[in-house]
Amino acid sequence: MNERQNRKRYVQKRDEPKSWKITKKVVIIALCIVVTPIIILSMLDPQNWSYMILIFLFGPLLNRKY
Repeated sequence: MNERQNRKRYVQKRDEPKSWKITKKVVIIALCIVVTPIIILSMLDPQNWSYMILIFLFGPLLNRKY
């Protein structure tokens, strides 16, 4: 009984990190999308902000392969 319970616990624990890896990747990508333009825009003139935001948001969407 104990071996079966331990195996079940191990399998359940092993399945959890897959979802955690996906959520971590999504969070990191979202942070990069939000933080990178802010850092770069802070170094540039405020007049160019709208263009830079459009480039950073839509550039990866246009360049990705389907």
